[in-house]
Amino acid sequence: MIPINPILAAHVAELDASSYSIFDGLDDPRLRVEAAKLLDFLRGEQVAVPPGVPPEAIPGLRAAAEAAHPDRRCLKLLAARFPAWMAKVNDAARPVWLEGLAGLGPALADLGDDGMGQVITAVNRDPRTLACIQAYALTTKEIVRAIAALSEDAPVEWLQRLVAAVPIAKMEDSKDAERLVPALVPVREALPALVTLAEQSISAAYGTAKALPGAIKKVENRQEYLEDFALLANTVGLSSSGFVLDTLPGLCRSAGVAPARRLVALAAECARIYGASAGQAFLERKTPAAQSALRSA
Repeated sequence: MIPINPILAAHVAELDASSYSIFDGLDDPRLRVEAAKLLDFLRGEQVAVPPGVPPEAIPGLRAAAEAAHPDRRCLKLLAARFPAWMAKVNDAARPVWLEGLAGLGPALADLGDDGMGQVITAVNRDPRTLACIQAYALTTKEIVRAIAALSEDAPVEWLQRLVAAVPIAKMEDSKDAERLVPALVPVREALPALVTLAEQSISAAYGTAKALPGAIKKVENRQEYLEDFALLANTVGLSSSGFVLDTLPGLCRSAGVAPARRLVALAAECARIYGASAGQAFLERKTPAAQSALRSA
């Protein structure tokens, strides 16, 4: 225990007992320095020091507070909710959470308490998701909330590919890039296919994402339909989007689900063996051989 002059202890207690209680039981000299810096920063911003901050969380909280500055909305939310957020983060995710929270500092007000709940769910599931959410911290509220929502249950590998395909730099030059991430939320089940398209053309991916809910309404076999979409996105590529959106739902009704899926499977195989253009021609049934695929299912 670090010996503290009782006069000094009385002094800070009389100044603000609740704020200076952050030093109670804090013996690590490095953490005491961090606590002093945190307290000075928050008091300088006239923001209350959150009670009950675990000692190991003090450096992370200080970094996050400084990153949230100068947006007082972000700073106030952080100070008010930090202990409650910390309590929800599991032990395995806590080191990544504490180190990475500063990267969310500018986005805290846009995320709000609900959005931060989604972030915590995502980080508890896979700590790598935090870096994906951080990647969009300096964008718009709509984008930040969308990536947090996607991160709750999307495979982290696809989130990483999304961030790589649609970086902030592209959002500055393309309106479709800015609109794509929010457009993915209503069709999150199709994330693998849409990210695959985005890696080829962001505008095509955005247009497909916007049209996809209408197409899905026309099919009874939603899961199988999305599986076929992902298969074609990975094999035939961009040119298959029109077929998926405009032709496949009707084909499932008129020819039957099994024959339609056989056509898709053969088109994908054709694309793998002979190239995307041959696969697209098969989808369009441009040859008698392709036309026979539906009849022979």
